[in-house]
Amino acid sequence: MKFTKAYIYGFGKWINFEISFSDGICIYGENESGKSTIYYFILFMLFGLPPKQREFYRPKSGGQIGGRLTIADEEVGIFTIERLDSLRNGAASCYTPDGMEYDEDWLKKRLKGTTLETYQSIFSFSAMDLNKITNMKESDLGEVLLGIGLTGSTEIHHLEKKLDNKLAELFKPYGKKPMINRQLDTLDKQFASLQGYKKNETTYREKKMNESQLEDRLCELKNELQEEKIKLLNIEKNIQALPLIGEYIRYQSNLEKYGQNLDFPEHGETRIENIKSNLLPLQSELAVLKGNAKKYQEKLERLQNKLANQKLYEAAQTLVKLKHEFLDNKKELERTENIIDSKKMEIEMELNRLNVDLHFEHLYKMNFPFRIEQTWLQIKRDEGNVALEKERIQAEVQQLKQERNYLYNQLEELEEQILPDEKVFELNEKINRFHKHHAVRNLQNEAVQKQQNWRKRREKKEKDMNVFFISCLVIAVVFSMVGLFTDIRILLDISFLLLLFGVGQWMWGRKSLKEMEMVIQSDFESDTFHTLSKDDIQDAEIQISDHHKRVSEMENIKEQLKSNDMKRLNYRDKMKVVEDRYESIQQQIKEQYQFYPFLKHVDISYWPELFHALKQLVSQFKEYMKVLEDKEILLEKVIRFQSEVNEFVKEQNWETGDLIEQQLKAIESFIRKQQEITQQIEQYTDLLKENSKEQDELLLRIGTYESEIRNLLELAQVESEELFYQKANQVNEKKQNEEALDNTFAQLERLFPNSQWKAFVEKAQSESELEWMRNDTANKIEDLQQEISKTQKELVTVQAQLETMESSEEYSNNLHQFEMEQEQLNKLAREWAIIKTAKELLNETKRAYKEKHLYQVMEATSYYFSRLTGYKYKSVYAPMDHRSFQVEANNGLRYEVNELSKGTIDQLYVSLRLAIGKTMSESNHLPFILDDAFLHFDSLRIKQVINLLEEISKTYQVILFTCRKEITLDMDQIEIISLKATAFK
Repeated sequence: MKFTKAYIYGFGKWINFEISFSDGICIYGENESGKSTIYYFILFMLFGLPPKQREFYRPKSGGQIGGRLTIADEEVGIFTIERLDSLRNGAASCYTPDGMEYDEDWLKKRLKGTTLETYQSIFSFSAMDLNKITNMKESDLGEVLLGIGLTGSTEIHHLEKKLDNKLAELFKPYGKKPMINRQLDTLDKQFASLQGYKKNETTYREKKMNESQLEDRLCELKNELQEEKIKLLNIEKNIQALPLIGEYIRYQSNLEKYGQNLDFPEHGETRIENIKSNLLPLQSELAVLKGNAKKYQEKLERLQNKLANQKLYEAAQTLVKLKHEFLDNKKELERTENIIDSKKMEIEMELNRLNVDLHFEHLYKMNFPFRIEQTWLQIKRDEGNVALEKERIQAEVQQLKQERNYLYNQLEELEEQILPDEKVFELNEKINRFHKHHAVRNLQNEAVQKQQNWRKRREKKEKDMNVFFISCLVIAVVFSMVGLFTDIRILLDISFLLLLFGVGQWMWGRKSLKEMEMVIQSDFESDTFHTLSKDDIQDAEIQISDHHKRVSEMENIKEQLKSNDMKRLNYRDKMKVVEDRYESIQQQIKEQYQFYPFLKHVDISYWPELFHALKQLVSQFKEYMKVLEDKEILLEKVIRFQSEVNEFVKEQNWETGDLIEQQLKAIESFIRKQQEITQQIEQYTDLLKENSKEQDELLLRIGTYESEIRNLLELAQVESEELFYQKANQVNEKKQNEEALDNTFAQLERLFPNSQWKAFVEKAQSESELEWMRNDTANKIEDLQQEISKTQKELVTVQAQLETMESSEEYSNNLHQFEMEQEQLNKLAREWAIIKTAKELLNETKRAYKEKHLYQVMEATSYYFSRLTGYKYKSVYAPMDHRSFQVEANNGLRYEVNELSKGTIDQLYVSLRLAIGKTMSESNHLPFILDDAFLHFDSLRIKQVINLLEEISKTYQVILFTCRKEITLDMDQIEIISLKATAFK
């Protein structure tokens, strides 16, 4: 179980604060930074706190107390605990990832019954615990540490002290204050008093006369007292009526409260008691079965205690199974040793044959990489190729120089043959003017053709326009004549519009034709260019063409020169590369000499052949090493098996011989015994199952009676037996009130017959008058009683003296008192014996615990204490025979615990608490919490304890609270949270 995260709604100074936990975490903060508040918040989340303690942690700024704690559990996974002071009185609510919610009982099951006190005793400690130890006497320190080792705290030590103090209160051999000693003194005094009464005698006659006088006086006083009492009785009778009337009214009022009907079963109390009486034998039988089950369980536990650890039993079986493998390995080891000798001889003969200054020892370090053969071949080839490559490059460079000179000569010849720029421009102008004149002539020819075509289209278009105009005119005349004759004005309008439309169309057409005529008939400018002959133009074009060819050839030659320069630069780079390759080859040869010095004695040309020979030799050597490794493995298996068997036998303290065969026989015998115990365990397990079945049957029968009880509760209309008995009490109270009302009525009738008491309020005297009369009479009676008492005391004294003289009865009384005191002495002696027995049982329990757990605790304590002290001490020994804790140093000297320094005692305490936590964690895996437990540790001890905590945090979660900055400086694997740097929300 590990804490992963906590969120505080409100607790002390923390409000809306979140903190995450790792396997190992150190929470650092100065004083009053809130470390202890976080510690108590964790305890509150796990175990809760009483209301008064919760109120102490209520935030000063107001708000609720509570928060959440998220835990990773090995069985249920991650779940969250939430507690709020305002809900369910601070009870826990647990939430699991599947959405389920559980209560406080579920949390207790997860904690496996661990309480707050148990957790603080085993998994948590602080500097305050160390202070409690150091405040005790030195002689008690060893016993206190043993108490911590046995229970996880100092409780067992306090219990022993309490029993010792109780025994001291009862009896001490030479004391006076203890109760038994005082009782013995009292018996001595009673015995002396008995002896004195035998000697005490007075005059009998004088006492007899005094007795007669006192009896006469006493008789007179009693008569007077009787008269005053009668008088007082009459007065009180009158006064008594007043409260009786009040009680009568009160009883009537009480009866009205209960109402008329109270539903309750007939003889309900008797019936439920009968059911319980029938239920009791069944419960007793169930208790007997549980007792038998406990006995079976105890026997089963004893057998299980005898049963060896499963790991031990499995280890024994494993050793027996490995027996045949051990014998085979032993034979194989002898055969392997013979092969090793043969291989070594073959390798030494091959080394002598090669004669290259190699020895057998060199083969251990000899290792040829995967490509070493190619490397040696490449070195051989590269050394010959580099020279050839160098000569080839030099020849290529010389050829490029010759080519470059040839190109420069051609370039100079072409520069002399090209035309000047002015000549080129003049020739281009001639050619351009000729081509322009030719283009204008073509355009003029096209214009003439267009004019001819236009004249034809214009004639046709003029004819169409005239026809359209005449048509519109004729139609307009026709419409106007018809309109004049028919007197239809619209026809006149239409004729006018047609005439207007025809005239407009004819005029627009004429205008368009004139504009088009002007465009087509526009004249071209006359060409004043002087016409050149075609021969002149062809000659000019040939000169321009030759000029451009020579310019192009010059550009080509310039490109070839650039290419030549580039090639020469490339060959210069190649020459440098070749030289670098030569240096690299020489460096490779030096490296090979460095890795393989024997190559200095061999020419490079023979390196490949040498490689094959050495490869064969290394292969033989690897076979030799492989066989040697097989031998070591076999030898290790044989020795390991012998060691395992020997260690197993020594751990069990078996008395066997040193021979492995004898030890194996002992292990086989051990396995047979464990199998017998296992069979007995199975028998008692079956008995437990049968007992459980009988318990289930009894529970069914008990359930029947419990069902009858529930029926009675339903009849009474209540939900619990407590309410059932409360209702029964109400029924009884109602009955009692009725009886009391009748009694009060009867009393009043007896005081005042014929219901005269009903008119008493009007006729009787006032209460103050009656009270005054009663007080006066009472004072007189008191005076008489005092005088009678005085006289009686005198009479009793005289009579007692006479009785002592007559019958010695006072002596008997003293003798009776003596016997009573003696009985008291016996009672105190029995109490002393019970406490003495309890202390012996406590000592016996401690001894039983030592036999069961103390060895594991002390073994772990020795390991931790050795680590914390820098291996200065190697062992810790538990107290024995009134001897306190002892520690053994490396030099063999042993020291009592009170001989150690304060810091070393603290280290011993820390080691012991860590060992207890580790032992107890096997059954309940909870985090360790340490609150400033290293106040007296120096820097070296702090570093050692931090290393130990880092090691423990790999298995168990460790949470350390500290105010010392230097502790955090030594932490590498533990996460550090600084509360000083944490912002409050």
